[in-house]
Amino acid sequence: VSSAKEYLKKDKIELVLLDLSLKGNEDGLVLARYIRENDKWNKVIITAVTAHAFVFDREKCIEAGCNNFFTKPVRGNTLIKHIEMALG
Repeated sequence: VSSAKEYLKKDKIELVLLDLSLKGNEDGLVLARYIRENDKWNKVIITAVTAHAFVFDREKCIEAGCNNFFTKPVRGNTLIKHIEMALG
């Protein structure tokens, strides 16, 4: 999460593909909340791509500020279409 925060600070990010399970003591939802707490990144699209497939996992992602939710495995062409539409 800390390296992702550094990218946000130095680069113009438009879309984040986010996994819920990350190394360390923070998960992807921590990063989603961090992004949503700062007005500078309020237009960043956050898409959760995760193996966590339960309804409550999706709800947690949306509550944390994710715009979209995909369960793994996700087809490459589905993800590409999503990115094209999101950034279109």
